[in-house]
Amino acid sequence: MPKALNGVEHLIIIENESYQPIAFMGIEAKKLEMLFIKNSERGKGLGKHLLNYGIENYNVNELAVIDIIKIK
Repeated sequence: MPKALNGVEHLIIIENESYQPIAFMGIEAKKLEMLFIKNSERGKGLGKHLLNYGIENYNVNELAVIDIIKIK
């Protein structure tokens, strides 16, 4: 993951009050390439906030989707 983060054109991070990252997104050429929210922070609207921020400030108009399947 660190290698992928270094190569992304725009990396936007949300931190909590203790300055710890709790969500981030990576944008490359108007395409949202990655969006991660810490499990404990899900359902608080952070993903929506990041997506809207990307659209408004980086003209995001495309979304990359990766489907992760859990195998038991």
